[in-house]
Amino acid sequence: MEFNENMLKSIIANNLKIISLDEIEFTNNLSFQNDLGMGSIELVEIMVEVETQFGIEFDFDEIGEILADYGKLKEYVVKKVGLMSIDSTN
Repeated sequence: MEFNENMLKSIIANNLKIISLDEIEFTNNLSFQNDLGMGSIELVEIMVEVETQFGIEFDFDEIGEILADYGKLKEYVVKKVGLMSIDSTN
């Protein structure tokens, strides 16, 4: 699996029941709670969907920080997907 930013954005938009990705300005500091009004249930749903779609697992001790904003989530997924690619070539 490789990182696909549109897939990540779609996971978030689908959770919010938004049809078009253009309805959200995805910046690195976009806060899921403050800017999008997501609660803990929505954040867990996003986490589960990201794990499923990208084939990764979140480190539970870092979830609060990872799900603070879009930039941190994107950075984490890119890192995890990249590590999986490295592991699969060895």
